Order: sequence, then C-alpha cells, then structure tokens
Amino acid sequence: MELLAPAGSLAAFFAALEQGADAFYVGLKAFSARAYAHNFTLKELSSLMTITREQGRRLYVALNSLIKEGEQAELLETLAALNDIRPDALIIQDLGVYYLVRQHFPGLRLHASTLMTIHNSLGVEQAAAMGFKRVVLARELTLPELASICRQARIELEVFVHGALCFSFSGLCLFSSYLGGRAATRGRCTQPCRRAYQYDGQSGYLLSISDLSALELVPQLAALGIQAIKIEGRMKSGDYVGRVVQAYRRVLDAAPADLPEVLAWARELLARTYTRRTTCGFLRGGASQELLAPQDTGNIGQALGAFEMVQEGRGTLILKHDLAVGDRLRVQDAASGERQSFTLKALYRRDQPRTQAAAGQQVVIGLPFAGQPGDLVYKVGETTATGSRSNRKWREYLFNLAPPTFTGAVTVPAARRSGSQPGAKPGKPASVSHPRLDLRVRSLKEAVELNRQVQGSLILDLDDASFKDYLTHYRRRKLPRRLIWRLPLIILEAAVPRYRQAVTTLREAGCSQFMISNLGHLPLLAGGAVTIFSDYPLHCLNSWAFQALHDLGVERVTLSVEADRPTLKQLLSRVPAARLSSYLFAYLALMVSRVPVLGEIKSRRLQSPRHENFRLVPDRDLNLLYPTVPYFLGKAVAELQRLGLGHFIVDLTQSGYPTREVATVVRQLARGRLAGASTAMNYYRGLE
Repeated sequence: MELLAPAGSLAAFFAALEQGADAFYVGLKAFSARAYAHNFTLKELSSLMTITREQGRRLYVALNSLIKEGEQAELLETLAALNDIRPDALIIQDLGVYYLVRQHFPGLRLHASTLMTIHNSLGVEQAAAMGFKRVVLARELTLPELASICRQARIELEVFVHGALCFSFSGLCLFSSYLGGRAATRGRCTQPCRRAYQYDGQSGYLLSISDLSALELVPQLAALGIQAIKIEGRMKSGDYVGRVVQAYRRVLDAAPADLPEVLAWARELLARTYTRRTTCGFLRGGASQELLAPQDTGNIGQALGAFEMVQEGRGTLILKHDLAVGDRLRVQDAASGERQSFTLKALYRRDQPRTQAAAGQQVVIGLPFAGQPGDLVYKVGETTATGSRSNRKWREYLFNLAPPTFTGAVTVPAARRSGSQPGAKPGKPASVSHPRLDLRVRSLKEAVELNRQVQGSLILDLDDASFKDYLTHYRRRKLPRRLIWRLPLIILEAAVPRYRQAVTTLREAGCSQFMISNLGHLPLLAGGAVTIFSDYPLHCLNSWAFQALHDLGVERVTLSVEADRPTLKQLLSRVPAARLSSYLFAYLALMVSRVPVLGEIKSRRLQSPRHENFRLVPDRDLNLLYPTVPYFLGKAVAELQRLGLGHFIVDLTQSGYPTREVATVVRQLARGRLAGASTAMNYYRGLE
C-alpha cells in the first residue's frame, strides 16, 4: 500500500523523502486547490521528478482547481509543459482539464480528486469508464462502505488517513465563495467553518471538525485492498510532514507481532505535531463522538495565551507554554474568528531581546500585522533544523542535487491557441422579455398542481419519499411530460441498489428526463433513450468542461453558481447558448455534510460574528447549511439574454412559499423583482 505525502514546500518534500514516503503530491503556482501553499515552479517540478525517479518514488501533480474560461491559454501551456516533464499522474477536479488531457495529452495519467465527490461504487465505475487510473474517495466513507467499493472497483483507490477534515463533502462547499468570492473549489477557502457561531443561546465552533488520524486502522485499510493512503497537509511545515510520514511508515512496515508497540510509539510521535483534537472520522461507522468539539476553537496548535496589550506592532501576553524565536504562530481575532500566521522573529522579556521564553513568563512578541487586546495566540510549529532553511536556500539545494531539465519551451496544440472549441458556436441573442424558467418543486403533488401554471420544466428530487409517493399515488396516473427527476447529490453505498431500482422503475414507466449532479449518476442512466441535464455541482466554468459533459451525454449544462461576469461572458461567446442554463433564484446549499450535528433537532439557526444568518437542515442522512439571503441574478438576466442565455432555473424549495403563491413568485422573479435582500454572489464582485 502506497504512503502518499503532501509536499507544499521543498522543506516538506525532503522531510517526507527522508522519512520514507512512497509518493508525493505537489501543486504548481497556478491551478492548485491549495493556492496559499508555497507550491512549485515547472523547473522545480522537473528537478523533483529527477529525484523521485532515481529513488523509485512517485510524484503526482495536483492540478485540482476549477478553471475559469479566461485562464485557458495558461492552462494549455501548463499541460503542455507537464506533458514534457511527465509526472506520474495529475490529480484533477475540473472536467475541462479532463477533456484537454484526453484529447491532446493522452500520455498523462489521471487521478480523480476528492473534489469530484466520488463517494460510492457508481462513481468509481464511471471514473474507470472515463479513463481515470485512480480515485481519491470522499473522506466521509466508513470501512464497510470502502469494502463494498473495493470489491467492485476496476481502478486504484486512495483514501485520506491523516490531516484536516472539512464539515462539507469536498467539492460541494460554497460557503467561502458565497461570503466573499474566495472559492474552496479554486484553493482559496477562507475557512468560515472554523469560526464561532451563535446557536441555541450559546456560542461555539459547531462547524469546526476535528482532525483525522486513522493510524490504528492502517492494517484494516490494507486488508480491504486500498492502493494508497494519503496524508493531508500541503500547507504544513516540513517538520510536521516528516513526523507524520515517519509515524505511518513505521506502522506500515511493522510486523504483526510488533504492531502494538509500534502504534504506541507512533501515537506519541503524532502527539507532537500540533494538530487539533483528532478523530478516526467516519471510518468506524456511526456518529463518532470525536468529530465535533464545539467548545474548542478549531485552531491547530498549543494555546499560548491572549494578548493583554498590543502597541506599536508588539503584543504582550503571559505564556502557557514555552516559546522560541523561529516558532510558527497563529493569531486569531476572538470576535470574528479571522486568523493570521507568521514565524516569530522578535521576542522580548523585560525589554530585553530573547531567543526563548518559558511557560508562565510575560513576554512581548513582534507582530507583522495589526493585532488587538484579546486576540488568541497559538503555537502551530516549532523551529527546526530543516525549517530554518529559507526557500531560496532550499531551491539552491534542489538544483545542485538535480539540475532542472525543463527549459521552458513547450509545444501548445495549435488548434487550441485561438480558444475555439469543437462543436461550440457563439450564442445567438434571445428575447429579453421571454426567458424560459424551469422550476424545482417539492413534491409530485406540487408538480401536478403547477403543471399548467408554469411554462418550463418541473424538477423534482428523487428520494425515498418522492419515489414512495410515486408508487403509492401516481404510478397509474399520467405525470407531467415536462417532469425532470433530479438525482440526489449524495447516494451512500447502501442506497445504491434502491436508486438503481427506482431509476429502472421510472424509466420503464416512461420517465425519460433526469438531472445529474455527480458523475456517479451516469451508470444509473446507461442504455436506452434518456435526456440528461446536469446541475451546478458538476461545475462548468469553461467551454472544455461543457464539451466534456456534452460528450458524456448531457443535453443541457447548468452553469456553475460560482461563476463571475467575465467568465460567463467569455463562455457564452464559445458555447451554444441553447445548451446552457443558469440558476436565477435559489437558497443554495452552502455545505453538504454527513457530520451528525443535529441529532433529533429538525433544524438549527446559526449566526456568525458578522451577524450573517444561516440554517442547518437535515436531509436524509445528511445535514445542509443554507443562508437566509438567497442567490438571485435578477439584475443580470437581461444582460445574460443579450449574450444568448435564455434558460434559467428557479428553486423555491427552501423559500417557504405555499404552492398557491409559487406561480406568481416565479413571474415576479422573471421580471427581476424580489422583496427582501438577495445576493448575486460572485457575478459582479468576481471569483478568485
């Protein structure tokens, strides 16, 4: 079983190399889902490839950010360079990257990122059919679910065993993007889940999940047939990465008789890595009590104390633990939860500079940013021999060890330099006064009642309740011809047979229109005549992603709700507008979670330090976080129609409107009218 280590910096790479990692995953300066990591240049990558090949290790490049239409030229050049350097695989999320690699760089091996939200055997089956060689599975799976997937898989499977966990399924979190345009799907998450929220008359870190540590489950994962175990942490120091790799390497290599002793040693080593509280995550099944710790701040590291005073770039506090110049610190605003990190360069005690200080002493530390009294201070890393070397010195060391082989000269496919797309035609202007609106409905009863009142299609979630309703009351009745069955975002492994049967039953009854939001839905619809529409979680921010979805059989593609104005304008100039749709109105699910945060409570209201309000709502085995301010593109509709887009989706399922008022509300929304606050999200402010 492969031990895969993060390398967000050269210090981390060499630490993992020394401690016995079998493989490494790195990001480039662009298109990485860890945009704030140090990351690597193409020349540095070529040197790293030389080292890993010489030592019989493997190197994967995480090209796992979503790509905006305007970034295509840079993406093409990057892929052409990677085709020359030949890493052992690319880890990707964007279907546009998939399309380009398959069309022009077929020699590059592809791994499906966890950001593709592949979480069942259906998703693995589809990834294999598309030519992926490995799938990085969702972190939310249990050991029995993994066992079922392993038995059916025809490609390699990789699972996370250590590091940070997100409250939401990866790839389905819109929280940071909704709040400020910094998208988690593009590596720029601001981690609003780590902030304190008011709920039920108290304050706590209800969305902040403990860190994953599955050290003791490594033998069981190996027995299942998992091909690779992965350590999260491209933002972590070399010291952290080295210790974690060392711990897992020892456990992997231990003889069965020595395992208890090795596990005890490894646990002690990991205790010195400055993590949050740890959990085995979902692996053991059930609701792990360690997943949530609302009383904890969600910060990594040792709590050193709080500033008593901040003046002229210096903060005063009484230490709870030892501190030394060179240690890595994080300062958190106690009110807002905003955090900033830095390496300590100036430490004073009694007005005298010091290199270290002991717990219990009052000290003054130099700050590279403005702080304020009450800010919380954490030590998140210690000064080490490897960590003391500057990035410049590491680069010199790397190039002396392995001179770069990449020269910078690449051959970009000539047919793509112009930005032209196969089968893509400019959108034709549509009538501004008559947009076509499809409507998401809450039940079959509502669909039947609204059938003659709404002009567009009616989209209904396919779940246990709606299918039972169909079997009980509507199986022998004529359903609206414009009804589209929307498959659920998450189909857990145990539910796959039920959904397979449900789809088969509906298709045999003549239902032929389905909306998908995950690649794992496609095997359910294979064979026969069906019309497939894609929903926004199958992200489309570029014309190559559109082409990939088209080639997979999607009739109409829903644009990403994270898209900004320039991206949509460029995209609509290159893609047939009749094959596109956009959400006009919705209370978007900002997070989709399997974390058991609600229990028997039907819903829970949360308020952020900035007085933003949200609702946690149960949905089958999941919990969804909704904002109280809806997404609405009313002011942009006329502009989008002039660009050729005339198809929109209205989702009132979380709005609370009674059925009798829905048709009137839809007509008002089509005219750009909405009572109350709304947000266009990134459309005007931009997507980072």
